[in-house]
Amino acid sequence: MTTDWNPLLRGEFEKPYWQQLQQFVRDERSRGVVHPKHEDVFAALHLTPYADVRVVILGQDPFASHDYRVGTSITALSPQRFLWLTTVLTRQCGT
Repeated sequence: MTTDWNPLLRGEFEKPYWQQLQQFVRDERSRGVVHPKHEDVFAALHLTPYADVRVVILGQDPFASHDYRVGTSITALSPQRFLWLTTVLTRQCGT
């Protein structure tokens, strides 16, 4: 991964848990389909410079359709989807 996130995450990539996680994902990919595609795993970090980040929301992508499995936790490709998503987040966060 080459982004301005790299210096921040480099230490994590050397830790045993990261190596184990990478092996687990490789094994799962060898058995079947895993989303997002390998080349999209860090899409969010490639699309968003660290300096521009104000909030990070970690979670499982709630969208089941293939066109939304693109390596970002929250994908809003249309204004209607974005409005729906912000409504759900507001409701769940209680604000």
